[in-house]
Amino acid sequence: MRISTVLTAVAGVLALAGVSHAGQIASPAIYGSFAQAHAECVVGNFSDNPVAVQVSILDESGNPVPSSTSCNAPIEAHFICQVTANIANGVAYACSVKSGSIAKVRAALTLSDSGFFPVKSAALR
Repeated sequence: MRISTVLTAVAGVLALAGVSHAGQIASPAIYGSFAQAHAECVVGNFSDNPVAVQVSILDESGNPVPSSTSCNAPIEAHFICQVTANIANGVAYACSVKSGSIAKVRAALTLSDSGFFPVKSAALR
């Protein structure tokens, strides 16, 4: 009897685990060129409801890079938000997006030169 109660509880937890879409998506660390000067992480909300996100641009050691913009307010349905930062030219960078509802959030990191011409880009997964 006790084993069936435990198995029922475990089955219930596993069944509910698929309902939650909370999580994180991140890009790989990318290096553009010696001309890279800016990093921009663009986050899109493809759901029908506002989504609160926490967006970070990180250096190759995993340290957050100070950014000039943020996505402090929830992103409205079918809108985008962008976070930009000035970056060094000899370092790889990544972008991380955390949200309580990540299922319909898409994002990309783009490294640009001083004229804001894209040098390299990567999707977050």
